[in-house]
Amino acid sequence: MTLQTRFKKPPVTPCAPFSGNRMMPPKAAAAYINVSIDVMYEMIHERKIPYIQKGTGKRAVYSIDRCDLDGFIERNKVGTVAA
Repeated sequence: MTLQTRFKKPPVTPCAPFSGNRMMPPKAAAAYINVSIDVMYEMIHERKIPYIQKGTGKRAVYSIDRCDLDGFIERNKVGTVAA
């Protein structure tokens, strides 16, 4: 077995069933992944997560897809050390 197949991550199913809206404002998205609203806006401005923007400048309104947040969580997990 090659190292690539041995350590390959299983396919991610990022959009598990969830009751509630799929698109959420930054405040709800921050609560969903347990970060502060300031960190969420920093992630948006640094384009670390996908988002939808309506308007420009100070009137910009952002919407974040819950499925993208689930994918972000899966991509940023730290694995355990094999014994």
